[in-house]
Amino acid sequence: MGRHFVIKTDHFSLKYLLEQKITTVFQSKWLAKLMGYDYEILYRQGKENVAADGLSRLYGAQLLALTFNTISSELWSSIKASWSQDTSLQQFILSLSAGQQHRKYVWQQGILYKKGKVVAGNVTSLKQQLL
Repeated sequence: MGRHFVIKTDHFSLKYLLEQKITTVFQSKWLAKLMGYDYEILYRQGKENVAADGLSRLYGAQLLALTFNTISSELWSSIKASWSQDTSLQQFILSLSAGQQHRKYVWQQGILYKKGKVVAGNVTSLKQQLL
C-alpha cells in the first residue's frame, strides 16, 4: 500500500485494463480492487517473461514442492490415513495396486496421485487442516 509497483504480464489485453469496457461482474470486482493501488501494467511476450512462463509450466509435485518446502509428518500421516477412511479411494488404490490402469489416478511408491497431484481423502478434519 502506498508504493508504486509494476505488474508484468504476458496477457496483452491486461495492458489496456483501465481503457476496456467492463462487461462482467468479475471484471468490475477486480477493477474496483485495483483502483486503490498505484501500479503500472507492462506487457512482455511469453518467451521474454521467463519467470512467469516457467511457473505456469510446472506440474503437480513440482509446484507442490515450490508451495510447501516442508510437509509435517503429522500432516502426511493424516493424508495417508484419509485414504483408508474414504471408501471410493480405497477402491482406486486396490485396483491400481492390482495393476489396473486408470486415466486420472496413479499409485506410485505408496502414494496416490490424481493428474500428478497427491490425493487427500474426503475427511472433514483433514480438509480443515489443509486449509
